Amino acid sequence: MNNTLLHSKENKFRKYPSKTDNRVRDNIIFPHISPKFSINIPSKVFTMGSCFARNIEDALDDYDINLPTKSFKVLEEESLTRPNGILNQYNPGTMYQNIMWALTGELPPIETLIATNTKGSYQDLLLACFSEDSLERALERRKEICTLYQDLFDSDCLVITLGLTECWFDTQTQCYLNMIRPIFLKQFPGRFKFMRLDVFDIMPLLESMIKNLTNRNNSLKIILTVSPVPLGVTFTTQDCVVSNSFSKSVLRVCAERICNTFDNVDYFPSYEMVTSAGPSGFIDDNIHVDDKLVRKITQYMIEEYVKLKVI
Repeated sequence: MNNTLLHSKENKFRKYPSKTDNRVRDNIIFPHISPKFSINIPSKVFTMGSCFARNIEDALDDYDINLPTKSFKVLEEESLTRPNGILNQYNPGTMYQNIMWALTGELPPIETLIATNTKGSYQDLLLACFSEDSLERALERRKEICTLYQDLFDSDCLVITLGLTECWFDTQTQCYLNMIRPIFLKQFPGRFKFMRLDVFDIMPLLESMIKNLTNRNNSLKIILTVSPVPLGVTFTTQDCVVSNSFSKSVLRVCAERICNTFDNVDYFPSYEMVTSAGPSGFIDDNIHVDDKLVRKITQYMIEEYVKLKVI
């Protein structure tokens, strides 16, 4: 028999689940997974990515797990909805940069701090929020974040949630950005370029990032996910729903290719689980995932990856 046909025949999960399938629980599809590795408890887990990474932190905090990013807190006036929300990284470019700066011990280019209309205040272009700070505080916070990323080098596991493919690129510093103030586009014509990253843009970033991380910490296990949180606003001429579908599809392809390339990287289908729930999986804004669902998904991840007794 053809090997492909044989593999399909032996795959008990080859058919898409009906509503009576054991993989469907509470109207959510929990795809069968076969983890490449296991995670011991207690352990140290570093989370990186979009706001869904913060959701995962909250759920993992119920267990005996050391979460460096969960412990990170900025000044109260700098907080978004969470004390560590300033850590959000939405696109693969900004994730790559943060890890490479941590590996080299370098700080980001100072030119990515731009003076605002408020006297003595600066906007950090690398943040995923609009925040005006003194130059001294902006530099101090960058050092704090760089120090935090050093925890990656003795972590047991890294959980990455890939968020978006739409981003801005600073042609002067060659840095990827999470967002841009419209006034800066007028103030610095031609400096900032909108990019809609595709597979051929993202793959080299992820490959280099993981190779360098693994060289530094050869015992690091990486769980790669695609954030189910949709694109809130698109800079294309498409309907945001259509643009979001492209974004998530590209990230999902990259995640699959990376997991097939590296033995220490595994894909966890949180994206598939949340989207299988439809609008009921989100809060009223239809963007952010319901916390109860996040906890069910994280519990499933714990059950599959953690082989020792959970405390």
